[in-house]
Amino acid sequence: MADCIICKEPLENGEIVTLGEKGSASVNRASIEHNDSTVSTVPGQQVHQYCRKIHCNPNKIAQAKRLSIQNPDTSTSHPVLRSTEKGFSFNRDCFFCGTPVSDGEQKKNGDIFKVTTLDMKGTRMATCSERRDAWSEVVQTRIMHVHDLPAADAAYHQKCSVNFRTGKQILNMFVTDEPRQKKKRVGRPQDEEKN
Repeated sequence: MADCIICKEPLENGEIVTLGEKGSASVNRASIEHNDSTVSTVPGQQVHQYCRKIHCNPNKIAQAKRLSIQNPDTSTSHPVLRSTEKGFSFNRDCFFCGTPVSDGEQKKNGDIFKVTTLDMKGTRMATCSERRDAWSEVVQTRIMHVHDLPAADAAYHQKCSVNFRTGKQILNMFVTDEPRQKKKRVGRPQDEEKN
């Protein structure tokens, strides 16, 4: 028996399906969107049913596109895990941007909120599935395994919440990837040795 063209495993290892014209066209279209030139099918060819479902899944295609944009060198993807985040805490950091929330002046201005309803997790998970970008994946991994956000004392910046819900990106002031650089002084730098 032949091998499945998608997973390269023998066809006897799973449930198989024979592709028609429409099925073959959808697999080939998905291959183009995946930037995978090794998978090309013709009508009448047999593949694993599960492989075809995964290969043609729009969410998997979108995820592959995002990962190829972020990491053009790597072809395999690894999910973002909460354990890889260093020092994130729900009661100390905004669960949208991951930066610390301060209890000082910002709270007085109404810029920081605590999660008070149980349905916030569901609505944010729905927003994550609509956005399908790198930021939504990070937020989804943070809140996925927490069943009760109010009990976890989850907090967030109002600006982050608005940007996340409206499809915008993280504000530059909340980006934690790059350390903030101090403003350089204008003029010629002084020579400490001469002084």
